[in-house]
Amino acid sequence: MLMDIFGGVISGANFGGDVGDQYKAYDRPQDVGHFFLAMRPDLFVPEEEYRKRMDTLIERVHAAPTAQGFDEVLVPGEPELRHEAERRRTGIPYSASEVAALQEEAAKAGVAALVVAAQPRG
Repeated sequence: MLMDIFGGVISGANFGGDVGDQYKAYDRPQDVGHFFLAMRPDLFVPEEEYRKRMDTLIERVHAAPTAQGFDEVLVPGEPELRHEAERRRTGIPYSASEVAALQEEAAKAGVAALVVAAQPRG
C-alpha cells in the first residue's frame, strides 16, 4: 500500500487497481506513476549489522506458514534468480516468428544469423 501511495496517490497517477493493464486495456492510457528511493543502509547501522539483520528477516519470511497450494515462501528476487538459472541451463525459448524477426534484423544489420537450437539445452 505504501508503494501505491508513493507511486500513485502522491505522484498524481492512477492507483488502487485503476492502473491500465498493458496487455488488455488498449483503449486508455495506463497512467503508471513511479517512485524512486535511494539510500545507504550503512548510514543507520554498520554494513555487517545490516546484512545480519536482513539475513534474519529473510529467514523469518522463509519460515512463515505457506498458503494453500504452495510449498515455500520466497522473498523478492528469488523467483527471478531461479528463472535465470533455468534459462542459463536450458536456453531462452523463442517462438518461430520471434526467431524469424530476429534473423531478419540481424541480416539488416549485416551481422551473422543467430545460432538457434531446435531443442532446449540440458
